[in-house]
Amino acid sequence: MGRMHTHRHGKSHSIRPATLRAPSWITLSPADVEELVVKYSKDGLTPSQIGIKLRDQHSIPLIKPITKKTVGEILEEHDLKAEMPEDLENIVKKAVGLQKHLKANKGDRRNV
Repeated sequence: MGRMHTHRHGKSHSIRPATLRAPSWITLSPADVEELVVKYSKDGLTPSQIGIKLRDQHSIPLIKPITKKTVGEILEEHDLKAEMPEDLENIVKKAVGLQKHLKANKGDRRNV
């Protein structure tokens, strides 16, 4: 978001942790973290939503330093991996939504 009376942009955003060590404040074991990932995946969350939920609700900044595996690897082990990667699925959803909009609004040439 930019500032009102200047051409500069703000610097507010989430910063990825610099070190790839497990933080000292985490009390969960790697098995507990894997269970949470599997539970949230079964609840219908995408891998990025799982990471955000673990960060915000359980104070886990990164999963890989704790479990030595990524979210995708954990989901693959438990046969919960989606057939299409999440980023590709988001692009397809956006394209389908745009096609639907253009069919309904034929005069909207700006979005072509």
